[in-house]
Amino acid sequence: MTKPTTLLRTFILLTALFIGNYTYAQWSSIPLYPGGAVDGAGSFIINGKLYIAGGIGSQKMYMYDPASNMWTSKADIGGGLNRAWPATFVVNGKAYIMGGSYNTASDLTDDMQEYDPINDKWTSKAKFPGGKRDGMYAFAIGNIGYVGAGFNGSTVDGDFWKYEPSSDTWTQLANSPVGSVIFASAFVVNGKAYVTSGAAGGSNEVKTVYEYDPSTDTWTKKGDFPGATRQAGFAFASSGEGFFGGGMSNYTTIYQDVWKYNPTDDSWNKVQDIPLNSAAWSTAASDGTTAYVGTGADFAPGLVFSDSMYKYNIPVSVSSTSNSNIKLSVYPNPVSDMLYINTKEDIKRITIMDITGKEVLDIQSPNNSIDVDAFNSGIYLIAVQTASGSKTLHFTKE
Repeated sequence: MTKPTTLLRTFILLTALFIGNYTYAQWSSIPLYPGGAVDGAGSFIINGKLYIAGGIGSQKMYMYDPASNMWTSKADIGGGLNRAWPATFVVNGKAYIMGGSYNTASDLTDDMQEYDPINDKWTSKAKFPGGKRDGMYAFAIGNIGYVGAGFNGSTVDGDFWKYEPSSDTWTQLANSPVGSVIFASAFVVNGKAYVTSGAAGGSNEVKTVYEYDPSTDTWTKKGDFPGATRQAGFAFASSGEGFFGGGMSNYTTIYQDVWKYNPTDDSWNKVQDIPLNSAAWSTAASDGTTAYVGTGADFAPGLVFSDSMYKYNIPVSVSSTSNSNIKLSVYPNPVSDMLYINTKEDIKRITIMDITGKEVLDIQSPNNSIDVDAFNSGIYLIAVQTASGSKTLHFTKE
């Protein structure tokens, strides 16, 4: 029997990597957070730019611009307080930070601040009626922000509230089945929120998952998170799926595993671990295609904070999210210098990875030609996102 050529073996490996319901994602470092080593910070993305605010002993805020790969100092969080473990969400292009610890674990605030990125300005808003709080889960759906549970300075609460920026009002909703929990994590996919993990009552770590539907104001129990029980993990959503990972258990063990959740079939799949050692109480934000995770704490020994930051790009998998109906091709293939994309679609983004899964190119709003002359010889995967969906193809660089 003739042995397959190296090129054929490589192609077989590539096919195996991307068959089934699997999406490969690549972590890459970005410049260190200039606010210093910290945990418990809040974060959000507006207009493609990442903002990180507060954390233990800090009321500073910095903005990261992916285009320049640089951080810029922004206005300190309003209210004049340090903010650790606050609730953070974005509605209509403005960010909201509520509550948090400003000194010790019992020095909490109910203050609410709104951030306008256009004017780099903070404005005080209605105080949280649930009282002083930190360690809540929070998310936004549509024009409304939601905040639940958290620590009130002496006990852990299980209440659930919504905030309407248009009227600057808070409304208490029925308590959620998530219950009295601290350091739970939440993400939003297709207009529904998912809350998982945390420490029930402040000490009993759980791995439950609940789905919240704001259209009916109802909660639905989902399958448990399959990883180790934990609290203080990070969560974000991207490309119609949720991601959860990191965190710690019993204030002794740090986790770096990351899992992907598919709401359609209520399934979890493990993806690439984050290289962040301090993945407890780290902060995370996503714009739907790119996520950022960083800062946080480790027990190494003792509590050690971090200023490390990572970017998580999620190319499209061939089987799960690639739209085969999109009329799109690449040529010439094999290619030596210029690769052309043949389509009438409006191209939004192009991501190229090599056979190891390493990202070698990521361009937003590109044209239909790419210079690959400097690429090493081999097989590459190219994920093209268009206004109609996404399609993933491979090409060979001679």
